[in-house]
Amino acid sequence: MTNFSDEKSCKPDVAFAPNTVEVNAKGLFNLKGKKFDYNYDLKNKNWTCGPFQSPSINSFYGKDAKQMSYALVAKQTDVADIMEQDLNVSLKTGARDFVTRQCQLIGLSYLFEIKDSPNVKIFGCQINPQIDSAIMWKSEVTTGSLQIAYLPLYQPFVSQLLRNIEGGYY
Repeated sequence: MTNFSDEKSCKPDVAFAPNTVEVNAKGLFNLKGKKFDYNYDLKNKNWTCGPFQSPSINSFYGKDAKQMSYALVAKQTDVADIMEQDLNVSLKTGARDFVTRQCQLIGLSYLFEIKDSPNVKIFGCQINPQIDSAIMWKSEVTTGSLQIAYLPLYQPFVSQLLRNIEGGYY
């Protein structure tokens, strides 16, 4: 007979501090700690004890891993949690090409476009089309401005993105 209190939980507590978080193309987040690993299924929005089987599309370490873990455990997935940031870039190519390149660099391979107005283009990039959250990009043609909006879960992706832009990878 198994005692439930002795079994390992599939969900970490808020104090869990992973060393690494790996993200795969299916939308599984593998949070690796010193003693335990935990898996979060972004598509189904739940913690799972199942194996992490497909190859990683991106990995996060240290502060980024802890930030991602906290966002998952605290369920920061509501519209009220959305974060926004203006990007200061002079686009050498069109906005769509720029967004496509940046999304590919951070492992988000599915790009889509939403029609807004003739002077505003909105793009989104996701891990895959079955995931219902994305990093959203708003490009205003007349001003040349570019803004992004995202859930706290994506902050480590955005931090990588900003490092890429500062490093001239566009």
